[in-house]
Amino acid sequence: MNGAGRGWVYLENGDTLLYRPRIVAHELGHILSLNDIGRTDPSCSKLMSGAQGDTDCQNDHPDPAEIAEATTFFDRNDVGDPVPWFHG
Repeated sequence: MNGAGRGWVYLENGDTLLYRPRIVAHELGHILSLNDIGRTDPSCSKLMSGAQGDTDCQNDHPDPAEIAEATTFFDRNDVGDPVPWFHG
């Protein structure tokens, strides 16, 4: 998935039972331009570490570096009109 603020998230029931909100937030991170970190950083603090964070990891929030990465992407790329009601 290319991100850029648009996309689809497909979840399998087994995944959502194991990871709860974390997997939803992780997949939405892809839409917001974030890539999987995978085995390079299996830390639970990284939302994009995905399943590598193990099922005990319930963190469903991006860390400051992930937030900065998505923010930088949207600052540098024209991905369409801003949401009228959002003033972030």
